[in-house]
Amino acid sequence: TAVYLDDRSVMDDHRMVKSEEEPWFIDDPAKVRAYLHRVAKKVQEKVSKAQSYDNQRDLILAVYLNEPILSQYFTRELKEFIREHHAFRCIDPFVRIVFAGIGEGVVYP
Repeated sequence: TAVYLDDRSVMDDHRMVKSEEEPWFIDDPAKVRAYLHRVAKKVQEKVSKAQSYDNQRDLILAVYLNEPILSQYFTRELKEFIREHHAFRCIDPFVRIVFAGIGEGVVYP
């Protein structure tokens, strides 16, 4: 599943950059936190839908963080958010969640 910052096309945000000096990544902590909550909501939705899946084999949820404007520090923020948010405490029937699209990615747990 892919998660965007909002329901608009990512490309629209990139077209709004007017100069090379403007940062192309999100540096607003409130926007980063809002994005993390969207990720948590999407994980909860997928876990809920997966309750009816055949789980004779291990299931892995792959979440593509489809937001190329995240800062280089986002991996650290994501790991901290996972540790403290209730959406990640019960991921059954999934045995792992793989977050791709940022650096080396993040695997939970």
